[in-house]
Amino acid sequence: FLTTENTSLGTSKKIGGERADDLLTIAEKCCVRHEEEGYGLVFRTNAASVNDQVLQEDITEVQNVFSRLMKTGVHEKAGSLLYRNVPGYLAKLKAQDLKEIDRIYTDCPAIYKEISDYMPWLYEKDFLQLYKDDAVSLSTLYHIRGNMEELLNSKVWLPSGANIIIETFETLTIIDVNSGKNQSRKEDAIFQINLEAAREIARQLRLRNISGMIIVD
Repeated sequence: FLTTENTSLGTSKKIGGERADDLLTIAEKCCVRHEEEGYGLVFRTNAASVNDQVLQEDITEVQNVFSRLMKTGVHEKAGSLLYRNVPGYLAKLKAQDLKEIDRIYTDCPAIYKEISDYMPWLYEKDFLQLYKDDAVSLSTLYHIRGNMEELLNSKVWLPSGANIIIETFETLTIIDVNSGKNQSRKEDAIFQINLEAAREIARQLRLRNISGMIIVD
């Protein structure tokens, strides 16, 4: 990230050894006049695993944004919006490995244009598609609304008829496994419920972005 009060070049303390030296070399190469122009640069921890070419492109982009702000900001009225960070979905797409996806679909023309403008290579490589089908919406096709409702519900049903209850509090998350409609008391059945619950709990933690202290009963 770019800093203005501190004009030095640095890396996260969690990055050490040769990788930290390599990152500083990249920064020094790309930011020759950083002190004169009044900015510094610090590599976050996840920069350690990013390709050097991608890092150089990011540095160039950040420098360009900073340069535009310094040139245009002085002419704006007080209270004017000078810069807005990109939406979270754009940041996630930028960090996504294209080898892991087949297509990116959206049925919103505004979002389609925003992605095309921000990452034109997605459009050029035909990864980005504007979905158009009046008969079946994109939400219906991929059961998006149903998945959203599931995420808002504290009770999640399992294939065996059992369920898990997810309660998130300020300091921790509690997950309770219940037999529910499955009234069998056989050892194999209870073991099967626990297997289903273990898989579904892992899935729900990722879907709901739950972290911190988690207690499973």
